[in-house]
Amino acid sequence: MPVSATTARKLCSADEFALYQKAGRGSLERLGATELKPLIARARKLRNKWRDELKRQVREAKGKKPARATRPATDTRNTAVKADLFAETLARLEDRLAQLAKPKVVVNRGTSASGAPKWVRRGKVKGKHKEGNRKRNRPLAADEPSPNPAARDKSAALQRAGANRVLSHMASRNRRTQARKDGRAG
Repeated sequence: MPVSATTARKLCSADEFALYQKAGRGSLERLGATELKPLIARARKLRNKWRDELKRQVREAKGKKPARATRPATDTRNTAVKADLFAETLARLEDRLAQLAKPKVVVNRGTSASGAPKWVRRGKVKGKHKEGNRKRNRPLAADEPSPNPAARDKSAALQRAGANRVLSHMASRNRRTQARKDGRAG
C-alpha cells in the first residue's frame, strides 16, 4: 500500500524524507543512472534498518526477546509503515535504473520498428504514389508555357526581378496583421 507524503513527513527524519521525495514521480524522471546508484544504496540501507527494527519490536511485543528499553515495544504500526515506505522507495529507484539501462528503440512516425513506411509494409501503392497523380502534379519545365496567361506574366516578372518563388498569401497576411494593429491602436 503506498504511503502518503504527509504520513512520510511525520514519520521520517529530514534526510529520509528527502530520499522519499527524490524517488517521487516528478523528480525520479530527471535522475540519471549515476545519481540513482547512491540513492539505491541509501534506500536499501534504510529498508534493511527498518525491516530489522520491525522484527525486533515484534519479538519484544510477543515476549520472545527481552526489552532493550525499560518497557517492551507494544505498538509497531509506525515502524511497519516506515519499512513499507523504504521498500517501495527502493523498488521505484531500482525500476527506474532498470528502465535507464534498457536500450531504447526509436520508431519514427509512419514507420514500424523495421523502419519501413506503412505503405511499403502493406504492399499497396496508394494516393500520391500512383503513377497517374505524378503526371498531373508535376512541375512545369523551364521552356514550357503556363496554361494560365496571368500566371505566365507574373512568373516572368518575378524571374526578371530575381525572385526564386512566389509567396502567394504573404501580402494578404500582412494586410490582416496591419489591420489588427490599427484596430488596437484605435
